[in-house]
Amino acid sequence: SPPVTPTPGPSAAELGLPEQFLLDTPLRRKPVPGWTHNPVDLGLRPGAGIRYSLIGNDGDRGIFLANSTREWWVFGVDVTDGRSLFEPVWLGPHENAEAIMASACFLNGPTMALCLRDDADAERPDHAWVIDTRTGRLLYEGATDLTWRRDVGDPYVKQVGEYVVATVDGVGVYGVGPRAELTWHVPGTGSVDYPRDDELDVVAPVVAAQ
Repeated sequence: SPPVTPTPGPSAAELGLPEQFLLDTPLRRKPVPGWTHNPVDLGLRPGAGIRYSLIGNDGDRGIFLANSTREWWVFGVDVTDGRSLFEPVWLGPHENAEAIMASACFLNGPTMALCLRDDADAERPDHAWVIDTRTGRLLYEGATDLTWRRDVGDPYVKQVGEYVVATVDGVGVYGVGPRAELTWHVPGTGSVDYPRDDELDVVAPVVAAQ
């Protein structure tokens, strides 16, 4: 009997799904190192034993955190060619190892990064830095009610796609503005459902559920 020709299934468009992303480089080509940077290239202190971590990206614009045992910075790099986006923003010294562990940074849209440090002294307010990631200008440095540690309380900061939101249990979800302040408010439970980055193989959605 003649072979059976399989019937093609519905397309991604018919199913309402995004189209596949095509790789820019053929898989047969062996990856090779591209651009590299050292602390001096980035304008950081040489010999500081710096560790780097990605805060987030807006397209090809990567925003990074640089941490040494003594101090920390935020810097930006165009990941296509390694070009620096702005001069590193110094966030100050670490008072101790606990201060390093109590610090974290987040993207807040394509033009801002938010860094927080929870103070070990419950009587003192936590500290925030807000950086303009287009220019490297420090928009705000000062006290904040925000926290990034779930065990500390509310308003609890969470990364949702490219933006930061703050949740308050039983009250709802808030936006975060350029002075690390609460802005818009959606009443609700204060619990936000959003897919983790490692669950996504398409562009991150801009909608979360409460």
